[in-house]
Amino acid sequence: MTPPSPFRAAVAAQLPSELAVERLLGAMTAQGWQEVGTVFAARLPEFGVVVAAPDAQELARAVARVRGVPVLGGDWTGEPGAPALVLTGQLRQGEPERDAVLAARAQGLCVEVLGAAIERTSLGGRHLLGGVGVRVRAAVQLADAPWGLLFERRAPDRWSAAS
Repeated sequence: MTPPSPFRAAVAAQLPSELAVERLLGAMTAQGWQEVGTVFAARLPEFGVVVAAPDAQELARAVARVRGVPVLGGDWTGEPGAPALVLTGQLRQGEPERDAVLAARAQGLCVEVLGAAIERTSLGGRHLLGGVGVRVRAAVQLADAPWGLLFERRAPDRWSAAS
């Protein structure tokens, strides 16, 4: 069996505390995001531009560096219909991510995939994004339990199992 990634191990050390996971994400360095970015860059389909949700600037820069593509930093001036990847640090209910997807599409980008460093599977973000035709790929999936957070054991996204 493949050993867990450093990111997954860091998240595991914070469980079951939601607050500790939040602190971990807030304290992530560029190097820490680079590890997550490398996973995304290797596993996600082709894209020509990265769009960051409000909490994902460092992650977006990391993925863009590995793939050699730009991070959208204003109005898109490239080719209409270019494939774009939207990234978020933590997917919860999905409203900010949906807004980022719709804004990117309004600029003529084609967004079909959203990458999340952490997906909170119990909170409905995947469902909301599915409603606008976006697939979610997560490095780590966490479920809510009465005593706190735990790694998702159901299989909404087998892609993340080895991350």
